[in-house]
Amino acid sequence: MSTLTVYDAQGNEYSPTGDATGTNQRIKEMALASMRVAIKPDSRQVTGYFRAKETPNSRAEQFYGEYTDRNTAEPLTDFVNAVRTQIDEWNHTLEESDDSMAVFNALTNQRRATVPGSEKDIRILEELADDREVTAVGVSGANEAVGLLQEFVDQHSVAIADSTNTDALSEFDIVIVTGRHQGIEPLGQTTGRWKEAKQSLKRELVDEEISSITESVRTLKRDFGLSSGEIQRKVSGLESPNAGGGRSSQLGGSASTGEKLKQTLTSPQVGKYLFVGSIVLILLIGGAVLFGGGIPFVGSGGSNTVSGTVYADGAPAANQTVELTNQSSNLQLTTTTGSDGEFEFNTSAFSGPYTVSVEGYNSKQNVADGDTGLEFGESPGLLSGIPFIGNNASSTTDSENETQEDTDTPSSSGDDESPNETDSGSTEENVISYLQGNVTREGSDDGISGATVIVTKVIEGSANEEITETETDNSGFYRIENIEVPLAEDENLNDVTLMFEFGADGYEGDSTEKPLDAYTSPSEGFETSRSLSES
Repeated sequence: MSTLTVYDAQGNEYSPTGDATGTNQRIKEMALASMRVAIKPDSRQVTGYFRAKETPNSRAEQFYGEYTDRNTAEPLTDFVNAVRTQIDEWNHTLEESDDSMAVFNALTNQRRATVPGSEKDIRILEELADDREVTAVGVSGANEAVGLLQEFVDQHSVAIADSTNTDALSEFDIVIVTGRHQGIEPLGQTTGRWKEAKQSLKRELVDEEISSITESVRTLKRDFGLSSGEIQRKVSGLESPNAGGGRSSQLGGSASTGEKLKQTLTSPQVGKYLFVGSIVLILLIGGAVLFGGGIPFVGSGGSNTVSGTVYADGAPAANQTVELTNQSSNLQLTTTTGSDGEFEFNTSAFSGPYTVSVEGYNSKQNVADGDTGLEFGESPGLLSGIPFIGNNASSTTDSENETQEDTDTPSSSGDDESPNETDSGSTEENVISYLQGNVTREGSDDGISGATVIVTKVIEGSANEEITETETDNSGFYRIENIEVPLAEDENLNDVTLMFEFGADGYEGDSTEKPLDAYTSPSEGFETSRSLSES
């Protein structure tokens, strides 16, 4: 059986005949928070805001309806229908044109609702909501708010409101606030929790990708009989970052050069998980091709496996004894290589680093959990475009020539041919591939043509520095590509905040700031939009 009780904004039960006597303090507190709709899936209870008037010419009043039906499969739709039926029975009129009715109207036309944000945002929000601590987020409008509510309503209590400044909303897992927001933006105390969850999710996604890559390599070897060399030749798009360039041979040479490369790959500024995934796959199936003997491998960090291959005279070496020693406890594991020269240790009961040794070969020091591309001896196949780097002097003539060219002193002009550096000292990490978004009229999706978008670099303690400026097209869209963020010698990219200033004739200007470290990598680009109100 379904029930609908209507209250005024003071929490008093309402009836046009004046015979209603009940009060509800919870409704009064929700009215103070400008709550628009709230739902609890366990009780199938919906509480929602609407405006109505007794006669077409009278003043519209604020009301809240509390609807319960434990047997309904569509509580939001049934709530709207129940309110409309009750208003008709009272001969009242809904004031649907009022801005405060945007959420009620979105519930009426739920097919127009859209889920904002990315899949990663949804995963973060779901993780935070599971903590049973109020998670407050902002979205751009009513349709987005209803879409997000629908996404979580089966498992979580959710409220849509214009404010979070009240204890009345503390009973909900998720509170959605509509306003000038892009995608899904964390609000208030949720901001810190969101950032922590985002970092955790990054690691989780990398581990998932690494596990997938590892399993794929094993499947190719086990089920299809492919060797490491064959896999390397068949997988495209995994060339070294400098493959084919004039400086690719710098991967070889001294151990210090290789160590610098390793530090670059593991630095926080890299942050490009696709790139890291490629490097990990190279390590899985190429092993010592990049780093040569004596240099620690970059492990995945997400596995309890240490594995590799032993070669002799360019071919897999079977029945070779391999020892893994825990460097802290000196505990030892021993195994032998199979017919394909491969070995594997399960290190779930230990914690690295380890030393891995094979008699007659140089041992591998400081091996970490997840290092699955160890190689002893010279492998038969090398990744296209990357010269072999090891302790042997058997490099090709072309490779020797390239190395010689790279060690030449700079020309008298002082020009630096490096593709990743400029005269100002910036690197490719200083370049954002694109910034884009829409400038629209507040309250609608109409774009503002010719609106200005100014992007400024902001670092605490330094003067603001304008980076670029552009205008929107006829649809209100703007896009700026390859934006270089200039850095002084004492400035760090992680400290940079970008300030976006939006303006247009006849509209009030607006601005927002975006810290670059809130994104996976600045060089991937991102979107920032804004709605302007008429002046």
